[in-house]
Amino acid sequence: MKRTGALLVSVLAAGIFAATVWAQPSPEAVAPGAPLPPGAIVNGNKILVPEPAGLSDADLNRHRAWHEFAQTHPEIEADLAKHPSLIGDSDYGKKHPDLDQFFAAHPDIRQAMIANPGNFVVPVK
Repeated sequence: MKRTGALLVSVLAAGIFAATVWAQPSPEAVAPGAPLPPGAIVNGNKILVPEPAGLSDADLNRHRAWHEFAQTHPEIEADLAKHPSLIGDSDYGKKHPDLDQFFAAHPDIRQAMIANPGNFVVPVK
């Protein structure tokens, strides 16, 4: 008999707990009348708001410098687009002293291009 009573109390306690969890207010109920920000995603009682990617001036300056170089050296840009591994190839740099000089002046651009060439040249197959 004591087991039945304890079981009944446990079931009732679990039911009360479950009811309070289910009764959590929705995000709209938390701030009545307040519109959700554009692109907001409601996930349970959380509101997820996406933010635009930050662009630092350093990244923009790197891309601007590479773009200016590539505009004056379209054959090098085409080679690197076809074969991105040439970015780190010292033999290719010796054949193209302008590229070697550019990378000597901008070692950060060389490293960024080796890490992710698609950010600088459009891959061509």
